[in-house]
Amino acid sequence: MTVVAILRALGIPLCIFLVMLGYYEGVPVLRDIPFADRVPVVRELIAGRVPSERAKAADAARQGYVTEARATAAEAKTAELQRQVNAGQLVISSYQKIAKNDRARDEQIAADTETRIRDHEKLLRSAGRNCDLNADDIRMYESR
Repeated sequence: MTVVAILRALGIPLCIFLVMLGYYEGVPVLRDIPFADRVPVVRELIAGRVPSERAKAADAARQGYVTEARATAAEAKTAELQRQVNAGQLVISSYQKIAKNDRARDEQIAADTETRIRDHEKLLRSAGRNCDLNADDIRMYESR
């Protein structure tokens, strides 16, 4: 009876317009009713089709953004790890060169020392002196 009175007072086209407006934009008065959003049909009328579709689109966009952000973060992490590996390899290469140069320098020093010892022993022998060490001398020195 109330529906018929509204139809007569407003007319069918205006009632159809109001129902469509409520369907697409929502009915604000229904938002004030407690627990109304738990009824599926009323929930659609409370929110309206346009805001709910907008929310769905925003959720989809956020999900795409999250996926893209994760991919970007993974790429950045991979690039950082690769940079660290390259830096580590550079350091290892540098230390290998330093170690090789140190070994060569030590070998050269040892060879120079042996040459100087031989030259000094030759000089002592030519002067008729002898200061060669034997195994007894080395043991005596080590026992001190």
